[in-house]
Amino acid sequence: MRRMILLLLGAALALLVACGGDSKDESTIDATPTPEASACGPDRAHAAGEFDQTITSGGIERQYILHVPPGYDASEAMPVVLLFHGFALNGRIMLDYTELGDLADREGFLVVSPTGTGDPHFWNTLEGTGDVDDVLFVNDLLDKLNGELCIDQERTFATGYSNGGGMSARLACEEPPRVHAVGLVASVYPDCAGNVPVIAFHGTADPLVAFEGRATPESGGFAFPPIRESVASLAAAVGCATEPEVTQPGPHVELSTYNGCDLGDGAVQLYVVDGGGHTWPGGAANIGDQAATTHEIDASELIWQFFAAFD
Repeated sequence: MRRMILLLLGAALALLVACGGDSKDESTIDATPTPEASACGPDRAHAAGEFDQTITSGGIERQYILHVPPGYDASEAMPVVLLFHGFALNGRIMLDYTELGDLADREGFLVVSPTGTGDPHFWNTLEGTGDVDDVLFVNDLLDKLNGELCIDQERTFATGYSNGGGMSARLACEEPPRVHAVGLVASVYPDCAGNVPVIAFHGTADPLVAFEGRATPESGGFAFPPIRESVASLAAAVGCATEPEVTQPGPHVELSTYNGCDLGDGAVQLYVVDGGGHTWPGGAANIGDQAATTHEIDASELIWQFFAAFD
């Protein structure tokens, strides 16, 4: 476990140094050039459920789970949420942990939960690191989805946990961005700032990515930029007011909302969980021994509400 933590934090440090179905189906295709806007019609019909899928990207076969809600209609474009797992996890674990599939069934959006590469699995969230281009993979994946389903390319979002949050943030920095808002949970922050809305969650007792930026034994001795500082820099990048509005949505939860942003009021938000660990608020179960999970708020619900408000 300590080796896995060190690998995660070593990759994260490289990102931070400068920013002080119910039914199953299997298919494999080679990625194709970016298609035109996704068409809708009978040929985009798809059964509801969860489907194990594969795609070849960069010469590597990659896996992902496609969750299609019962309300999917091939004649009406539907939003898509990309869900990125944390270090050493996978797409299946993240779907179960966040219960995002159940939420998608109620609210009407597609969920795509891919799996990273390596052993254990992880995401290369900085250009030029690692042997796998995960940004290329996501672009190829979105191209495939555009060609197979009736999706709304203007309502494509990304969220992730820990290393997966860093992957979501990286996608927001691409030009032009393929995602239009991101949700970051117990995350690390790449040295970039995308021009998209951001909602973030972090616990003050996170043992891996310390809230105040200090080094801890669990972090392998690495010190990270303080979380408030990282989120404030994202808010500054989209022209928000310097000082956020601070509210208390739960007894142990504080919300900082940045207003006056170029993207609209509330385009950057940070939920701080007093005593919270390296966990997903409202998650179905703890992931390892990473301190407490709050149930005063539900990150999955709040992330979707945020995405829907900025679509």
